[in-house]
Amino acid sequence: MAETSHVGDDRKRGAGAGRAWGTLSVAVGLGALAIWGLSTLQARDAERAAHPQVSGRLALPGLEQGVRIDRDRHGVPHIEAETEADAFFALGFVHAQDRLGQLIALRRLAYGTRAGHEGPAALDADRLARLMDFRGLAEAQWGNLPRASRRVLSAYAAGVNARLERVRTGRSAPPPQLAGETLEPWRPQDSLALYKQFAWSLSASIDASLVLRDLVERLGAPAAGRFFPPRELGHGPAGRTTADGSEIAPWVVSGVQSLRRALGAQGMGVGSTAFVLAGRHTESGKPMLVADSHFEPTAPARLYLAQLRGPGLDIAGAGLPGVPVFWWGRNGHLAWAAVNAGAVVTDLYVETLRKEGAEYHDGRRWREIERRTEVVEVRGAEPATLEVRTTRRGPLLPSEDPGAPAVAVHWSGARVDGASGIASLLGVARSVSGEGVREALTQHHEPPIALVWAESSGEAGLQMAGWIPERSLAPQLLPLPGRARLYAWDSRIAAEALPSASLLDGQGFLVAADQRFESAAAGGPIDAMWRTGTRAGRLTKLLSQAVKDGAALKDLIALQDDVTLERSRDVVEIALDLVRGRARGEEASELVRLLSAWDGRAEADSTGSAVYHVFLDTLAESLFAEGLGPDLYERYLQVPGIDLESLVFGVLLDAAQGDGPDGWSARDAVVQAIESSLRETWLALSFRLGPDPRRWSWGRIHTLQFRSMQRRVASLGPFAAPGAPHAIRIASFSAARPFEVSIAPVARFAVDAGALDLALTLLAPGQSEHPGHAHYADAIEDWQAGRLRLLATRRLEVDDRSVAQLQLDPVR
Repeated sequence: MAETSHVGDDRKRGAGAGRAWGTLSVAVGLGALAIWGLSTLQARDAERAAHPQVSGRLALPGLEQGVRIDRDRHGVPHIEAETEADAFFALGFVHAQDRLGQLIALRRLAYGTRAGHEGPAALDADRLARLMDFRGLAEAQWGNLPRASRRVLSAYAAGVNARLERVRTGRSAPPPQLAGETLEPWRPQDSLALYKQFAWSLSASIDASLVLRDLVERLGAPAAGRFFPPRELGHGPAGRTTADGSEIAPWVVSGVQSLRRALGAQGMGVGSTAFVLAGRHTESGKPMLVADSHFEPTAPARLYLAQLRGPGLDIAGAGLPGVPVFWWGRNGHLAWAAVNAGAVVTDLYVETLRKEGAEYHDGRRWREIERRTEVVEVRGAEPATLEVRTTRRGPLLPSEDPGAPAVAVHWSGARVDGASGIASLLGVARSVSGEGVREALTQHHEPPIALVWAESSGEAGLQMAGWIPERSLAPQLLPLPGRARLYAWDSRIAAEALPSASLLDGQGFLVAADQRFESAAAGGPIDAMWRTGTRAGRLTKLLSQAVKDGAALKDLIALQDDVTLERSRDVVEIALDLVRGRARGEEASELVRLLSAWDGRAEADSTGSAVYHVFLDTLAESLFAEGLGPDLYERYLQVPGIDLESLVFGVLLDAAQGDGPDGWSARDAVVQAIESSLRETWLALSFRLGPDPRRWSWGRIHTLQFRSMQRRVASLGPFAAPGAPHAIRIASFSAARPFEVSIAPVARFAVDAGALDLALTLLAPGQSEHPGHAHYADAIEDWQAGRLRLLATRRLEVDDRSVAQLQLDPVR
């Protein structure tokens, strides 16, 4: 059977077009052009042949009973099965239909085998994946998982393999990027490895620790303190005044950045925003939940929409391709959304070695270092050999200096006991009440999340979850002495001590965004990276108004597109006040006028937003680049989560009050930096956009592209992008690509708990990974306009909205 019901016609049309083009070529004597035309059409035909079959019948080995898959007009599969195992089998099958190339690419990333297909450019990410040993962690954890989780992962793997088998036997065409390759079967452990890697990409802090260590070494602890995440009392590396002197191999940081970028998780704000409003403040009388998922805009997207229905099972939402869990979604009783909590779950330890590095001291006694050798195949080059040495805390970061101190990576996600993020999120999806959600989350392992939920009964809550270290001392994000037991951690903060809240406690709403989560039972704020709470504060302000006015779901959805930057206006006011009456020259005066008139909104057509962000970037460089040195300054800007605006704001505030506590905020130097930055901003904008300020719109420099995850496939865009790093509608960017959006709200979810079967969702750019497919980029226009799509999940509505139906039958 053909893999798409229309492939035969497409092939005929493609072949006919090829013959017509060839005839024309002969007629005009353009043989070379004919060859190009034929190859282009052949490539197009090959791509179309890989499109999934969405109607008809297929007999697949591994099924217990029949399964029906309805596709709605947006390509979302609605799966109805007679057993839970068959439902997850079908989920694996549709993931492999729509995202097989993505699944294989993610597996290569997790196992460190990408360079064997792509060449030396992928080597650093491969070495980092081998060093962290995502594959080994998955193998070790598999046997410890609850039996129910193993059944789900096995059924899911069987579904992926049903698609792979059709490709292997030629009954289905592979995506062009996989043509000619021998594809290994999918194993349940593959999903575990992908999930471990995903969790690591959200919570690792290796690069932050190394950069902050180098800041202390260059500046000393007092001056370096400004560049550390805010602490409960003051800033900076309390108790640490010297660096460890270790020399880490350059590929380590490069590998961290490459791996995160390949996963679409490099930049500030990765991980989501979610809130719930109490029913007493809504039109329906039931709580309403709204959430955004923040990832790099990529094609295909990092998430995938689906519905599963079976005995005791009714789940719909967005999950991770390759992993049968739902990051956000709804069942028949409640809706939920997970947000990256930003907790510090990775520490670096300087190990004490002896016997030429064969033994280390664990704080109690000498132990032998474990060793293994990894051989990384590299396309077009000799294989690379990686010697991995491991202590009880974790792998040692390779160094180019054999005599340098050894630094171990201690990550809570490397634990492989029975607790798992997969098991807990599956438990959440099956829960019928908030009590069930909290119970499921007691076993949540990685990554640290804050999960918000709303129940049809009218209750709603928030719960932080994860294996978060219980430390004797607060983390300083600097390499710690491994031999000192004072810095060790081997136990977690008790699940019942982690932050939680309920709307029954009297609050009108709950927000999970970029704030630091606090718990009296845990002794205060949970240790976190840069969490200034800017988005959370703005949402709290807007929801406080909604509580007074009453709200419909569409009103709450509109809040997610808010682009007001209140702190940015404060930065402008302080900066201009410091140079009031001192702006010299026409250019500087023009910039002062434009900044003064700016309303603080980051609309795509805003001149003020363009001026402000270029000014902020220029001012930060003027204030810090020379003191840090250009290389260290650029490395600092690339650390995920860095809040550059907060850093500048602190310096300006101190300068306005005097000379400040350190050399960074000396008033005269700060004033001079503001004056020069005003002139340089005018020059930069004039050079890039022309001398007429009326053409200086934010969207002309703040652009967004959906980066293709396939080689030789063009990205989608660029598009003018509203928003900013600290807006509710996040649109952050990195130093590597100034003002080009690196993190955006690429997926959205909104639901009234009184009508859980009528959720609203949006996933950009679309469901499919296949260029040319109807659902490859069909969501971009709606996403730009903020129009969400109905995800109707009642059986009658699924029937009514279905545009294609595929029946899967077991092989008898």
